[in-house]
Amino acid sequence: MNRYTIVVGGLSLFLLAGQICSTTVDGIEVAVTDRGVVVSVITNATEYREVQVPLPPRIVIDFPNSKYRVSKNRIDVGKGDLIAVRSGQFKPDITRVVLDLRQKREYSIQKTKTGFEILLVSQICSTTVDDIDVAVTDRGVVVSLITNATEYREVQVPLPPRIVIDFPNSKYRVSKNRIDVGKGDLIAVRSGQFKPDITRVVLDLRQKREYSIQKTKTGFEILLIDEENIAIEKKGEELEIKRPQEKETFLYSARGKRDPFKPLVGWALEEDPLLDVRDAQVVGIVWSPEERYAIIQARDGKVYIVEEGDRVREGEVSKIGKKEVVFTLFELGRTERLTVKIKEKEL
Repeated sequence: MNRYTIVVGGLSLFLLAGQICSTTVDGIEVAVTDRGVVVSVITNATEYREVQVPLPPRIVIDFPNSKYRVSKNRIDVGKGDLIAVRSGQFKPDITRVVLDLRQKREYSIQKTKTGFEILLVSQICSTTVDDIDVAVTDRGVVVSLITNATEYREVQVPLPPRIVIDFPNSKYRVSKNRIDVGKGDLIAVRSGQFKPDITRVVLDLRQKREYSIQKTKTGFEILLIDEENIAIEKKGEELEIKRPQEKETFLYSARGKRDPFKPLVGWALEEDPLLDVRDAQVVGIVWSPEERYAIIQARDGKVYIVEEGDRVREGEVSKIGKKEVVFTLFELGRTERLTVKIKEKEL
């Protein structure tokens, strides 16, 4: 600032003259090039201050002694790691431009004829995931991933049971993002572009399984080791389980009864050997402080004897009471509690 002294009638007056902002920020443009995402700031500014902030990830650029004249203060981008560009008059003499990012990125700022250019360096993904095949062999179910990837990250998730495999720095080129299988414990294989530079493959399982991943000439092979699926078959129309006398036993006939629940459409396939509790009846409960069993009749007439913690289709038995059974179901990322009361005995 400049200070001026003016003498009027013997009195000295002091005036402070402010700096006039001849520098302006007039426009912002975004373009996607083979080099990466480019943000062009149209300005006659010659200097700037910049910082990269980690949380939430963003690049902040200030132009001192400038006026903001951009018509639009936000540009939604959604390309690469650039979510949006925001701008405005941060202070009376400072224009601020903010690049909102998905994650920390390498970038450069260069002077151009019309202002400045911010370049988010492109992460070129030469690695691709091109196809997925599923085959049933004498070794078990084999999922073949056609890819030129050389590395992956994998984890087995317990609830709902699934195997998740990520290929970093890769692009997804598979034509079909879901393959319904229904063989062994493999329900389906899902895949897609999980993040801009990560391809994800998910094997949805009925239960936790032993598996191996091996490199092949065309990519990778996931082998689900073969195991026998055992279900309890129906022995007769009525069941009777004898327990020690101190245990209280409830026994009901299930002959000629209709299913109390309408069938629902879900992930499970008809080949699933686990009990579908949505279409089942609780026909008997054996309950004591030490042991608790429930007798469940499926829609197809098969009878299952289950304990707390046993697996059922899309979930597990979480609690057995004297008059009801509570199931916890996991479907499409949601958790649901289903209570099925015992079928009342008809007189």
